[in-house]
Amino acid sequence: MKWCSDYEIGVEPIDAQHRELVRRAERLLAAVEQGDSAEVGRTLTFLRVYVVEHFGAEQAAMAASGYPLADVHAEEHALFAHRLIALEAEHASAPASPWLATKLTVELASWLRQHILGLDRDLGRFLRGSASGQ
Repeated sequence: MKWCSDYEIGVEPIDAQHRELVRRAERLLAAVEQGDSAEVGRTLTFLRVYVVEHFGAEQAAMAASGYPLADVHAEEHALFAHRLIALEAEHASAPASPWLATKLTVELASWLRQHILGLDRDLGRFLRGSASGQ
């Protein structure tokens, strides 16, 4: 997973957080490929904490702007946060599991791409429109 301009939603504080999430996802995927279980665990812990902070920032922006899809977006955040907690627990119980490595690689990268390119892009359009008075 590499950062590309397609992931920019045009709201710099959120884009900066997305860049950090993608950097950490890359780090996680590299650790999985290298079989570095300790780094996988550290990065999963960081991601769990960071997504809560990031999701909170997005949800605060949605509330402040009156974003009409805030509930749908927040539900997606909650589902992912729960999934990340479950993956972290799975890693703690079976750090060398090749099945878990595959799940981490596929689920995390896929979710981030889909979420940023879907719901977050829509949120960015709304926030930019709200900021310009449209």
